[in-house]
Amino acid sequence: MATNGDQSANLIKEYRHFVHEGLMFASRRRYELSHEFMRLELQISAMLFAFAGLLLGFIASLPNLYIRSGLAAVLFCLAASMACGLYHIKRNEQAWNDEVKDRQLKFNKWQQTIDRGGTFEEARAFHAGVSRGISEVISAPLWSWILQSAFLGLAVALLFGLALTFLFS
Repeated sequence: MATNGDQSANLIKEYRHFVHEGLMFASRRRYELSHEFMRLELQISAMLFAFAGLLLGFIASLPNLYIRSGLAAVLFCLAASMACGLYHIKRNEQAWNDEVKDRQLKFNKWQQTIDRGGTFEEARAFHAGVSRGISEVISAPLWSWILQSAFLGLAVALLFGLALTFLFS
């Protein structure tokens, strides 16, 4: 594709703008995930402490070992669910960090082309080369989300079972 000087400069600026928009989106998403991670960690920690504080004193005095063991299993499942969920969010954050780095490389090349008067074809070739090295899908592994859901479901089922055992004993 042969272009004259003005068309080439305009194309370079448009591609630079396009890459910059992607960079800004990835950057915003990275910070959103960081914020979600902090908030989730605090919410789950508060829930665990409140739950443990409310039930431990009461259940520890019960002679029934099954109820005390059940509460320990519930707390373990909730802690494991929290750990898997936090790991999943941190992996998402890492994936978005990688996306930001890749987009920053592209943006810097387009900016460099504008600053030193390179050609559109040269910058486009660099962009295509960098794009080939980027994975198509950015996501955390699903196993952490599946384990998080399984542990949380098990904890809820155990809590329900404990409630029924306590009510009918």
